[in-house]
Amino acid sequence: MKNRLIMLIVVAVVVGVAAIAKNSSNSSSDMAGMNTSSNKQSNSSEASAEPNTVPIKNIDYTVKKLTIKKGTTVTWRNDDTAQHDVIFDDSSMSEANSPSLLSKGQKHQFTFTKVGTFKYHCTPHPFMQAEIEVID
Repeated sequence: MKNRLIMLIVVAVVVGVAAIAKNSSNSSSDMAGMNTSSNKQSNSSEASAEPNTVPIKNIDYTVKKLTIKKGTTVTWRNDDTAQHDVIFDDSSMSEANSPSLLSKGQKHQFTFTKVGTFKYHCTPHPFMQAEIEVID
């Protein structure tokens, strides 16, 4: 009986260690279905195979800063199950705002004609923030 109890404890420890090792090998932590990796540093080469595209997934703009040349069109693509929008902090950039919430699979595009750094956010998820830097 004592040997059986020891064997049961050993199996439980091994299973627990394996589960912890599996979770720690992921790049982001996931607690109760909520992605808690809000400080990830993504760039366009990591986040999107499409140039000048900002995929939206895991309740995040996957490209935090995109540097483009004046006259470039940027596409935001919602790959998330939640709805998102693109709202620029500077009211002079209101023409760049998405006209409504984007559902999964929908896109929003804007062609930047002014040089500068333009920060934006998602209205339903204000912690989602990113920026576009437009250069000559």
